[in-house]
Amino acid sequence: MVYRFIIKKRISNKFVKYLKEIKDSILIFSKSAFIIVILLNIIIQTLSAFSGLFLIHFLKAEISFTKILFANSAAFFLGAISMIPLGLGVRDGSVLFFIKSFGIPQNIAINFVAIQRIISTGLGYLLGVLAGGVLGVKSVNLNSLKLEDRNT
Repeated sequence: MVYRFIIKKRISNKFVKYLKEIKDSILIFSKSAFIIVILLNIIIQTLSAFSGLFLIHFLKAEISFTKILFANSAAFFLGAISMIPLGLGVRDGSVLFFIKSFGIPQNIAINFVAIQRIISTGLGYLLGVLAGGVLGVKSVNLNSLKLEDRNT
């Protein structure tokens, strides 16, 4: 019984310390920096909605800007809280559900989701490879990595 109390006390102390560290880090963050971050995220979500709007238009369907903004933002949120890397599947399924419920035919909705995923994931990967090639990976020294002895 004493052991359980000690463990609970230790866990609660760690949790309280963690919450205090979060509070301190939030207080360091200036209001102007917070506003800039929020505005940048609003711009990014808006541009993403315009991208989706153009893509659906190119696929010969029509949807309003507010509906595609809602679909992209809600899907991004659901993918983020799912804790699955890149929201894989959750984000795609959510976008598919929302735009189908907004009246987009199923074949166009599936094509939209597939093209959007290829662009968002593939473009990020391609830019990373190009940046690594252009900038070089000088900070990683492969010789310094310690591998386990294969004889053990």
